[in-house]
Amino acid sequence: GYSRFVGQIAANASRPGDLTVSRFTVDGAPIQGYGNPQNDGPAHTVLALLTEGAAEDPGAALTLAEPYLKVLARLANDSVTFDPWEFAVGRVFSTEYLIRRALRRGEQVAAQQGDLLLADQCRQAATDVERRLLEFRDPERGYLRAGRDYALPWLDTISGLDTGLIGGILADFDVTDDVMNVDDPWVQQTMRALEEHFTGRWAANRRWVAAGELGCGIGRFPEDTNDGFGSTGGNPWVVSTLWAAQFHYRLVERVRDRCGRSDR
Repeated sequence: GYSRFVGQIAANASRPGDLTVSRFTVDGAPIQGYGNPQNDGPAHTVLALLTEGAAEDPGAALTLAEPYLKVLARLANDSVTFDPWEFAVGRVFSTEYLIRRALRRGEQVAAQQGDLLLADQCRQAATDVERRLLEFRDPERGYLRAGRDYALPWLDTISGLDTGLIGGILADFDVTDDVMNVDDPWVQQTMRALEEHFTGRWAANRRWVAAGELGCGIGRFPEDTNDGFGSTGGNPWVVSTLWAAQFHYRLVERVRDRCGRSDR
C-alpha cells in the first residue's frame, strides 16, 4: 500500500517541488501551504523503498524511487528547507545528511540493476552533499550546528545545538558508514554539548542527577521555550531523550564494528 501511494504521489506531481511538501491528500495530491518544503520527505521515501521494497523486487523499487532520487540530486547544492520541528527555514544538517544517505542507497541499487547513468548521478550528488556537510562544523563552539543560512538571520546567532541533528544521523543508521557517523569527533562533541546543557536545565533533571543517576531528559534545543501548553522554558521531549539513549547504543555498536573490521 505504501509503495502504491508514493507511486501515486510521483504520478500526480506537476513539478519537482510537489515531492517535497509535508502533506498529501489520500489521493496523493500535494497540499501546499505552511511547512513546505520539507526536503527530508523524499529522502525518507527513497530509504523506505530501497530498504524494504528492494529486497523483494529491487527493479520495481528503484523505478518507484527514481523520481524522488532525481529530486534529491537537484537538491544536492540547494536544499533550503524547514527543520524537523517546522521551526526554522534554511540549510538543515539532518535533512542534508538524510539526502546523502538516500543518494548513496540509490547509487548502490541502481548499480546493481545496471542503471549506470542513475548510479553516477546519485554518486556525484552524494559527493557534493558530503562536502557541504563539513560546512556545519563550528570551530569556535567545537560542535556541529543544526542549521545555517537561515531565512531569519537571528537564528544564525543562537547556539545551533539541536537534537534533530542527532535524530537525522540515527534515522538510517548504518554501522559501516564512515561519513560523520556516531563516532565522528564532531558528532560526539555535539551530543556531549547537548547533554551538558540539559543536565541542569529543569528541576526533574537536577533531582535525577543529585540522586546519583546517569543521564537526563533531553529537550529539542537550548532556546526552545515550548512546554506543551505555553512558553515557560521548554521541557524534555520523549523523542529527544530516546535519541540520546539510542546514540550511545549505536556508538557501542559502531566501535565494536570498527574493531572487528580492523581485526580482520
